[in-house]
Formats: sequence, C-alpha cells, structure tokens
Amino acid sequence: MGFKPREILFSSTTACNLACAHCDIKRSRTVLSKNSAQKFLAQCRSLGVKRVGFTGGEPFLAPDFLCGVASSAAEKGFTFNRIMTNAVWWPDEARLNKSLVRLRDTGYDGDICASVDAFHLRHPKKLARFIETAVSVWRRPDVVSIACVAGAEDKKTENILKAIADSLGARLVGFNSGHPRIKGESLFIKILKIELAPVGKASAIKNAWDGKWFKEDYCKGPGNVFFVLPDGSVKSCCGYATDSKTLTIGNIKRDSASDIMKNVLGNKFVSAIFNSGLTRIRTRLQHLGVKFPGKTSSHCYFCNYILTKVPRKILNKCLSVLILAVLIASAAMAQELKAARDYGLIPTRVVRELAVPQGYHEGLMHDGKDIWLCNGEGGKVWVIDKASGSVTSMIEPVASFTEAVTRHSEGVYYTTEWYENKVYRVRIEGGRMVVEAASSVSPAHPAGVLWNGEKLFVVAWTRGFGTKFHILEMDDKMKVLKKIRITNIQEPDHLAWDGRNLWLTSWYTRRVYKIDVANWEVLGYFRSPVSKTTGITWDGKNLWLTGTYGDLYEIEVGN
Repeated sequence: MGFKPREILFSSTTACNLACAHCDIKRSRTVLSKNSAQKFLAQCRSLGVKRVGFTGGEPFLAPDFLCGVASSAAEKGFTFNRIMTNAVWWPDEARLNKSLVRLRDTGYDGDICASVDAFHLRHPKKLARFIETAVSVWRRPDVVSIACVAGAEDKKTENILKAIADSLGARLVGFNSGHPRIKGESLFIKILKIELAPVGKASAIKNAWDGKWFKEDYCKGPGNVFFVLPDGSVKSCCGYATDSKTLTIGNIKRDSASDIMKNVLGNKFVSAIFNSGLTRIRTRLQHLGVKFPGKTSSHCYFCNYILTKVPRKILNKCLSVLILAVLIASAAMAQELKAARDYGLIPTRVVRELAVPQGYHEGLMHDGKDIWLCNGEGGKVWVIDKASGSVTSMIEPVASFTEAVTRHSEGVYYTTEWYENKVYRVRIEGGRMVVEAASSVSPAHPAGVLWNGEKLFVVAWTRGFGTKFHILEMDDKMKVLKKIRITNIQEPDHLAWDGRNLWLTSWYTRRVYKIDVANWEVLGYFRSPVSKTTGITWDGKNLWLTGTYGDLYEIEVGN
C-alpha cells in the first residue's frame, strides 16, 4: 500500500471539439509547457516510474506537446500506456494521416484509445476511418482500443459500437461479457468499460446511491499516477474527483518529482486513501456520527462526496486518526553496500554482439543452453538460441511487468513482478508460469532476482523521499534475511552470479559492478557496451548483457 506512482498521465489541454453531456472539464486555452513536462519526465525516471500516457481535453489538439513529450519519453526508455482521444478531432483525412504519421515517428507504440459511447456524439463512419488510418500507419491490427462509459445508456452504446464494426467490415463480440471486442479479418479492437461516476453533470444521468458499497482497492485503478493538468498541477489520481484542490500534490512548474512525493506525505487525505483506504475512512466517519444517504459502488463518487459534503473539521479528525505512523516490523538486519579499498576499473572485452528481436528488455537468465530474456511491461519471456539470436519459444509470465527470472532447481524458478510488488516461486507448465508461492516486498518494487544455490537476492526500489535502493538477501522460502542499502549506485537493476561474486547492472550509469557478498563490498566495475543496460547473466565462462532496446553482448571479464 501507499502512493506508488506507476505512470505519468499528461493532460496537456482542456480544449475539445465535442461537448459531451457527462463531461465537466472546464475549457481553457492553457496548454501545458512542453519543456516543464520533459524535465518532469527525467525526474520521474529516477523515481522508477516507467510508463507514460496522454489525455485531455483532446490531446491531438495540442500536437506539438503530444509529439515532443512522446519523443522524449521514448528516448528515456519509458513504455507507453495509451492516448485517450475522441478520434473525430480531424477536419480532413490529410490532416489525420499527417498527425498520426508524426506521432508514430516519435517512437510512440502504445494504444490509441477512442472514447465511444452514448454520450460522445460522433459519426460512426468517421470514427471507423480514424481506426483504419491508425492501423495502416502503425501496421498493427490492435493499435486502437475503445473506452466506453458503462452503467447508463448501455444499449445505445452497444448499437453505436455495432455501427462502427459494420463500417469496418468487422463484428462486435461479447459486449455483455467480461471481454468485449471488435474483431475483423485484420483487426482487433479491445473495448474497455469505465463505470460512470455520477459526479457533476453525470449526477443527472445515474443514481449515485445504488445500494452496495464499493470494493476496497486503495484506488489502484485511477490512482497511483502523476496526473499532470494543463496548468502544471499534479493530482494523485485521474478519477472523477480530481477537481478538488485536496487531491493536488504539487505543480511541475515549481516542484521536482521528489518534492511531489514528499508533498504526498504531508497531504492527510491522499496519504489516508492510499494507506488506509476509502473503506476505513468511511467507517471512521460513521463512528464520528456521519450518516450517508445510502451505499454507493463508485469509489470516485464517494471520494467526491466526502470532499464536498462532510464538514472539514470532522474529516480532519478522521484523517488524523488514520494517518498515525505505522511502524513496519522487520527482522531483517540492515547493512550498507560499500566500496572496497582497491575498487577500480575491471578490464573487459566484447566477444560478440548477437542481434535479437526488439522489445522492452529486462532481466536475463542462462539455463545451461539458451538465454531467457524478460520483456517488461506486457511482454513475454523469450527463450533465445545463443548461436543465432532467434527466439525458440515464449513463456507466459505471472503478471503484467516481468522484471527477471532465475532458476532454483529442476523445473522451479523465481520471478519478480514490478507492478505487483512481489517475488514469485513458479514452475513452468505448457509454456506458462504457474505460481507455487509469493512474497510481497511492498512498498518496494522488485527488479533483478538471482538464486546462487544458497540464497535468493532481489534488487528492490522503494519510493519516498527520493527512491531508496536495496538488495534483499532471502532464503529459499523468500523470507528476508538481510537488507543491504545501496547509496552509491544509481538505478541498480539486474543481477548475475559467476560462482563466486555477484554482478549488478546500473541503468543510469551504464556500469556493471562486481560485488563480494561475504563483506558486501563493491570490488570494481566496467563500462557496459550497451546503452540503458538492464539484463545480465553468466554462462559459466562469460557474462551476457542487454539493454532496454539493445541486442545481446557476450563479455569476457579480466581480473
């Protein structure tokens, strides 16, 4: 728990060519500063934030910002989530094609998510033309997704989606199931349903108090983002209650990303939401005598309600109780990684460079024959032939952002998942990782993982007053035995074991460090030949390295 931003979501402008019945966004000519956003990107990268998205208003009406920031994000190694668009902002097809080609050429490879439902007025044929053009420009059948408001006028929304599918020569599948989509011969459009929160104008469309309480998720859905508005202000979520000043945690025009993380700790309401949850806030308010009109299943509505309807004095009293410091017991012995007396440059030689398919490369593992390569957010684990660089098979990971995998014994592995804040022990069945056990390292995010035959080592990033880095020394049951604080290596990432010493990569410094785990001393380092160095493994003779977008490099290490 706790506020752990996973994404920067830029709302560069509130300008829009539509006027939807449920939308409360206040129109303004203000456009977010591209320079401020690019500076903020660099600061967030050092905090461990790895994903970027865009919304509005209509983001395509601020094309210089959209393309400039997308290009900077790609250069800095961010992954892209999605661009939210109404998809009918373009006056003619020449403008549409030019705009999409320009965006593609920045390196943007995320989703383009069109808002389509009964409340967004548009012509299905024009939206279908947008989809066809985007698919053609990116040469991806799934580059466009659709987000639709659910919980009101659903039948009208279904009919609009059917009309779009007909215009594309495709069909709408499973609208009332958990996985709606539009499928065609060379087209696949995922449909995301977003529950309508009856806030502002939408309060006349749907009854807020629907008779059941929301399920607690510590605002995992719309929360845990840096939501940056056109004036530079930053919110802790992108939900329907963001008009409230209480949810403001800083401004990128004056605050650094680290400063904003500090501001979160001083914001009683935000701290309580992400640490205690809205359910505990609700029950505490009830204990203080607050009576609600009913039950609501909408997190956003309830958040907005208590910010606008509950007397501030009562709310502050509630929050003061909930944000009392919680001391986290830890049996782990703290230690700090230090440099050895004879620390220095280690001689190395590149034996060969092996071209591999492009992905978002993270950890490596040598299994005695082949090299396994983890592909980060949304990617699978590849098994790569060392001779040719070809992918011989793929393994489905446990969750959505696999950092690394290491072999424990025959058929048994450990793997780390960044967004889940967990280390898993798994076995491989039918090309899929099957979980046997899991261990949370929350609030830290786990990166590299390595089993050296006796102990498990995990690189952990913990956000707060500047990101803190540790190596966790664990037993085979994933119980933490020791925490080694890393202060002299920025953005430590992945691990390898050469039979005697640990090797640790640094994405930030492009260095690889040799570590004596008996004394926790850095014995030396060498400069990596690949930019944005991530994965590392030992094949019994030489080290292998890769980078976020790099190939594989075999490295001979001297004394």
